[in-house]
Amino acid sequence: MPYVSAKLAYDNGAGSLATTTLSPGSFLQINNANVYLETAQPGFQTVEYDFWNWSSWPYSTVVLPGQAGFSPTNASQLLIVNVGQGYFKVTGYAKLAVTNSIYSGVYGYLGQYFDQAYKINTNGVVTTNTTGVLSSTATSSPPNPARRRW
Repeated sequence: MPYVSAKLAYDNGAGSLATTTLSPGSFLQINNANVYLETAQPGFQTVEYDFWNWSSWPYSTVVLPGQAGFSPTNASQLLIVNVGQGYFKVTGYAKLAVTNSIYSGVYGYLGQYFDQAYKINTNGVVTTNTTGVLSSTATSSPPNPARRRW
């Protein structure tokens, strides 16, 4: 992120605390100063949506954003559920590219919440008919053997 300013806190020599704010291009030499940097607010652009099935958690090998070992190159999983399977757990994230970073390939992940599950007809088209029961933990309990799109 580009630097916007820096706030310096230091002893002014008279035994009290002094502060100075530096803007880009300004200069100040102070010994033993504490520096607090301000960067520009990040800009984001949604690149894709990623979904992972973690029904076997905590035994799952799925590594999610925010966990050790996660990489932005981890591929989203294909979600296929067996007919009659009692439930499955899925988690979804919006992959956000940081648009004003000086580095390329910097991403943030924003957790997504599901509000409905819709049936898909025999042609693969999403219908307006809802199915399944969603919970706050993103668990779906399919009530009938229908194909679903999340």
